[in-house]
Amino acid sequence: MMYLPVGALLHPGTLLWACFKGKARILRTIRLRNRMTVYIALTRDPYYLSEDSRRKAGYWVAMEMKKSRFNQSQRDDAVTEVALRARIFDVVEACGIEITGKGSSQPKILCPFHDDRRPSLVLYQKGSNERDYFHCYACQQHGDVFSLAMKLRGIEFADALRWMANLPTVNVLLPKGRHEGDQLREKPKLFGLSIAELAYQQESKAERLLLDDWCSQRSFAPQRLRKLGIHGARGNKLCNTFAGQREHLNGLEVAGLTRVASNRTRHSATPSLPIELPTQDLFSTDRIVFALRGITGRIEGFAGRAVRGDEVKYLFTRGFQRGNFLYGADRFMQFLTEKKPRKCDLYIVEGITDVLRLEELGQFAVGLLSNSITTNQLKLLQTFAAETERTGSEFSVHVFLDADSAGMRGANSVVQKLLSMLARSDGFSVDVVCDVVDGISDPDEALKGVASPKEAADWLASNAYSPFDFLLSNS
Repeated sequence: MMYLPVGALLHPGTLLWACFKGKARILRTIRLRNRMTVYIALTRDPYYLSEDSRRKAGYWVAMEMKKSRFNQSQRDDAVTEVALRARIFDVVEACGIEITGKGSSQPKILCPFHDDRRPSLVLYQKGSNERDYFHCYACQQHGDVFSLAMKLRGIEFADALRWMANLPTVNVLLPKGRHEGDQLREKPKLFGLSIAELAYQQESKAERLLLDDWCSQRSFAPQRLRKLGIHGARGNKLCNTFAGQREHLNGLEVAGLTRVASNRTRHSATPSLPIELPTQDLFSTDRIVFALRGITGRIEGFAGRAVRGDEVKYLFTRGFQRGNFLYGADRFMQFLTEKKPRKCDLYIVEGITDVLRLEELGQFAVGLLSNSITTNQLKLLQTFAAETERTGSEFSVHVFLDADSAGMRGANSVVQKLLSMLARSDGFSVDVVCDVVDGISDPDEALKGVASPKEAADWLASNAYSPFDFLLSNS
């Protein structure tokens, strides 16, 4: 028998919002035989806790989600009802668009997805228990009544849902959102990122093995990585998890995690059997998925690392701006604000695994996700410097990029920008770590065989150079 820590039972959406805002973090998922899923989460924000649970050490929160993996709320049922009741002809005419050949087998309108001068978007009206849809035979755009209403009216999914529900031919009463999670649905990108995070945390047995095998090859501890939001994911995990849930799929698409499969092949002139184009994950093959959290701990996107050598090594959430982000910044900021150390060291590296390696050896690091540094990334470093200055900490920044030619050029540029920033504020010191170990230029690989944090600290100190010596030797 398994005993769960006593805590507050939260509405599913409330925990979604808390996790998104960085105020809670899911530690474990337990799937029960009655198809109920229990999430065990950790929070230190008393807003999310009852009086009894505040007295429990660790501030545990338990949340139940019924009906399979994710809660099918009344709103989800209403979305399905609107999709079935809304006739595509009514939606188009309510937008003031003229339908050409309405009584023919190929009713068409001018396609709003491209510069169309001859109607090429065909409207398909199905039976009472099926959803209407459209297909453009010029630009290959394909979708349902929601997609068309959003495009014709220039609105988001939540607004399209409300507008269509109020059409005289639809007339569906939408439930009022009383919880923060319901309000989160009004922001499709944030909603998509939040439900994706929960989906990735629910690893199947095959996905657990995927991460375990990768960790074994890279000499990482899988349980520690899972706590950091790193999981194994089979291809098209999100689309399979949320199949048929229109609002969820829209949120995932807006968040840059899914897309409608492209089909550039021209169809025949007789469109009686158009091909239903499926939605695909950005990570359409098996990958190791990394949650990308901003400096406040809020989820901002995902990175997927290939497990096979014949694929693109890293894919990032579509639209994710790497130049505005430092991987690992949330953990370092939490360390500064909670521990208020007298002395703190931060290593600037290129990749995600470089950060993970240094953290495993007791050091803090942030990843540029590149071999150069941007103005916005420098501003994040200034935030760290301001925090350490406020608490009176001694702050040291160590540049530790790859030791190949591109990494050396990048380190040269990073050091110069840091020195320029240092000239305007005396908040930290700078040095450069540089060494090639048996032809290995990658920090992750170079430190892979280091046995202990002390040995790592000694190795890093012995290979540190002053910024001026580094610039002179690489001029």
